[in-house]
Amino acid sequence: MKSRLAFVAAAAALSVSLAACGGGSANSGASSTLELQTGVAADTSEMATLKSIAADFEKANPGKKINLVAAGTNYENDIKVRLSSNNIPDIWMTHGWSLLRYSKFLTPLQNEPWAKNVAPALDPVMKDKDGALYAMPTNVDITGIMYNKDVLTKAGYKPEDIKTWDDFMKASQKAKANGASAIYAGGKSMAGTILDHVISGAYSQDDLSKMTSGTFVGDKYAQALDLIAKWRDAGLFNPDYSSATKTDMSKALAQGQALFEFGPSPIANDALKFNPRPTSGSSRSRP
Repeated sequence: MKSRLAFVAAAAALSVSLAACGGGSANSGASSTLELQTGVAADTSEMATLKSIAADFEKANPGKKINLVAAGTNYENDIKVRLSSNNIPDIWMTHGWSLLRYSKFLTPLQNEPWAKNVAPALDPVMKDKDGALYAMPTNVDITGIMYNKDVLTKAGYKPEDIKTWDDFMKASQKAKANGASAIYAGGKSMAGTILDHVISGAYSQDDLSKMTSGTFVGDKYAQALDLIAKWRDAGLFNPDYSSATKTDMSKALAQGQALFEFGPSPIANDALKFNPRPTSGSSRSRP
């Protein structure tokens, strides 16, 4: 068991995209193959990077293999099923639930050489009261509302013009009239991201205190959902919002087919790969 965990740690240290490491697989033993549930889609830049890292690792460690598993459309639920059946991956990605949801399944990693470099700001969500660290944080995404500058300009707005959701709505309607998807969303996971950003401004400090003490403030939650429903009813979302992928989001942002998108920074990074920043004199659409 100890040698297997050491190998897990070595594999994790090589990856810049891995967010969590499993240490309690039901398949524990001397297996030379590690299952890594990546949490990313097969066609993403993150998967390409993981494949390159895994190939380098296997070359440096003959006989050792890393099985990279791309995420399906129900990644979080799939992981829960695996855990409940004690069929646990050797390594898996989680987006921040290593302590509250998964710690009992994980090997503490606070004694690994890299652990001293973990940003202290992550301690409240990644370490327990005894200082145990249950995952290797490899990236911190900046998440927010992204926009295509050219589409916004064509709608007659500058970023500083949008100070309220009413302003957001008016700019979105102008973009729709110009032929763009005002709000481009991609699937279930990104729908949740939209609510995350809308709802953060709905609650007062008093509401948050009530929530912390165990009282759910439902009316504010309903207000946020009503706002999103208003956008839907106005036809501001892309028609394929339930099936579009993060890659689709990046392409739409890069190609001027979308005004606003809610999500993490890799969407914008990939958009710039589909449509690099133009040189002086170019008129290409920029995210």
